[in-house]
Amino acid sequence: MAAQPDLAMCKQRVQQWYPELSTQSYFVPAVYMNRTQHDEAKVAGRTVYVLQPLSHESDARDDAANNRVLSCLHQVSRGQAMFVISQLQFNEYLKHLSCTHKPIPPKPKDSILKEQQKHEGDFDILIIHRKYGIVACELKAIGDIVSTANMSVVDQQKPIAQKVQKAVNQMKKARDVLQHLVSRDQNKPRIRTTLMVPNITRDQLRTALGANLKLQQDLRDCLLVSPTTDPTTLCLTQDDVSNPAQWWRECAERDGQDPSMTDEIYLDLVSRFGGPATTVTVPCSAVPRLGGNHCCDLRLPGEGVAETANRFAPADIVLHPTQLDVLNNKLSPLVFVCGPPGTGKSLVLILKAIDWIQNKTEPVHVVSTREGNMAASHMIAHQLKEMAEQADLIHLHMYDLPMELNKALRELSQSDDQTEKKGTEKEVFVIVDEACDDYTDNSETHFAEFCTKLSQRVGPGLHLWAASMYHNFKPESLTEVVLRTGLRTPPSVTRHVAQHRALGERKNVQGYEVSSAPLPADGPPVREVFHSDEGHDQQQETYECEACGKEVARILDTLHVGNTGRFQGRKPEPLRYRDVLVLSWDYFFRDDDSSRASGFVRGLRGEGIPITVLESGDARIGDVATMAGPDHVIAAGSRFVQGLERKIVVYVQTSKPVYDDEDWGRLCAMSRCTSQLIWVKP
Repeated sequence: MAAQPDLAMCKQRVQQWYPELSTQSYFVPAVYMNRTQHDEAKVAGRTVYVLQPLSHESDARDDAANNRVLSCLHQVSRGQAMFVISQLQFNEYLKHLSCTHKPIPPKPKDSILKEQQKHEGDFDILIIHRKYGIVACELKAIGDIVSTANMSVVDQQKPIAQKVQKAVNQMKKARDVLQHLVSRDQNKPRIRTTLMVPNITRDQLRTALGANLKLQQDLRDCLLVSPTTDPTTLCLTQDDVSNPAQWWRECAERDGQDPSMTDEIYLDLVSRFGGPATTVTVPCSAVPRLGGNHCCDLRLPGEGVAETANRFAPADIVLHPTQLDVLNNKLSPLVFVCGPPGTGKSLVLILKAIDWIQNKTEPVHVVSTREGNMAASHMIAHQLKEMAEQADLIHLHMYDLPMELNKALRELSQSDDQTEKKGTEKEVFVIVDEACDDYTDNSETHFAEFCTKLSQRVGPGLHLWAASMYHNFKPESLTEVVLRTGLRTPPSVTRHVAQHRALGERKNVQGYEVSSAPLPADGPPVREVFHSDEGHDQQQETYECEACGKEVARILDTLHVGNTGRFQGRKPEPLRYRDVLVLSWDYFFRDDDSSRASGFVRGLRGEGIPITVLESGDARIGDVATMAGPDHVIAAGSRFVQGLERKIVVYVQTSKPVYDDEDWGRLCAMSRCTSQLIWVKP
């Protein structure tokens, strides 16, 4: 068993974990994980886990409120040195500190601990700021019930006041605990408390307090303001969610810098509250475990990214109820699964193919019809071979339609590969993912022609399931089913994808629907790199800018990408270079040699990032799709690697739209991300 750390070791570890502690912000856990719930089901003979609404609606409301508040704090933390801890329990403070260290900093008194309810979140959010000291935040999710119940203004006051009263009691106890924990410090930091009610407006809060003057004064006392001050200005409300700057100035900055806060004091506080001797855990994604860890603390930014990806693309099969319905319903043998990116269409195709193999023991043909879906076809064939008991029944075909249409029809319809029995109808089983043409304005699609002619050749024995985000590519002979719940990409990314015109005014891609069952996390905040910043060659495009490449490399370093041995033994597993996909819309990246490579590629290489650039028709696409080959970052054109997913996607946006006056990379590149999006903007 590893020795428990003393305080000196805690400081060393914190400096190692957070090398820019004195200038940057850090969040622990690095990504807030939602509580999720699943039911077990059987599909194609396999156990799957189906997302369900939480048994307790209050848990979902609390998680949603936490995500709103943390999004606000990410905004105010830009350019500031602050350390934010979520769901810190009193009894976890310095729980693992070595007893050989003297003197031991004070721990919460037993009398205080006994007063606390034994539930998650004794400190809902604790902020340690390099300049402004400590801010303990009490979060209340009041608001959703009020709005859904259609209460009158008078009726709203009572539940709001009840929640505020509970918050005031908790804030008093939080201040008592914090004052006790720093009681032996020579320079005691400033301690403030604040109330966070992100689901109600300031007017609603003000009205509820106006009807209870004693509660209003109690809140003032907690916030340490004068009897004439409006206490709601120091509380974070729904009005502050989109722009929390004014709230932060009132809450933390109103008395200026805390003179007791030095670099040493700041390091000491972070080491005590956020170091290895204090445990901050996140909820397991389900029982049994689905890609998540039971007791992971996600202290490092890269761990938050890795765990988010593990939960959005888990090793176990996790389905949304709509996916289960598609697989269980008795549909036509010819099916077209459509829906926006990241809704689990490929997984439905894979499970359907497994079902065919188990029940028919016939070959399944995974068909690529164009360069754009070669990667998806390689990936599906690889996963089927890993999952199927008879891997030899998985056949991968690469065609370039319409040039090779006759070849495709001949090879797929011939009976040589079939285990035909005399007197029985020949059956052919075909899977096509990312089924569309390379240009989306062709009404007479090559894929539709392929389906029609293959059906004519094979007859009623043809079983063909295809998937595409473009519903306008559906052949007339195929039955359409729609999946609209984003499952593979965190909402922090999906919100950007959903802004594309294809999901709006153009309507050739279905819009997203909000899931009734909570998703694993909102995801890491999108990281942005601005080509317009000083020091960037603005005469060049983004993909030719070496400074952009270097800045992305620095972001990857903060996530510890490629440093697999640096934090050995921590969970989840460190991020690798092959977990990163750099995408533009087309094949803009060059890699002829070190001097003629694109500036962006040179910038990454100059910072020690190994990178492989894929070109049109690249034979390495199979290795990339199956995560084989060297541990390199992959750069490619997003339109030619559709279907691939990676934990980190770097989207390099060009200054001029390439096709149809539209930023198609927003749709095709961002949606390939299962966790961290890095957006290089012109």
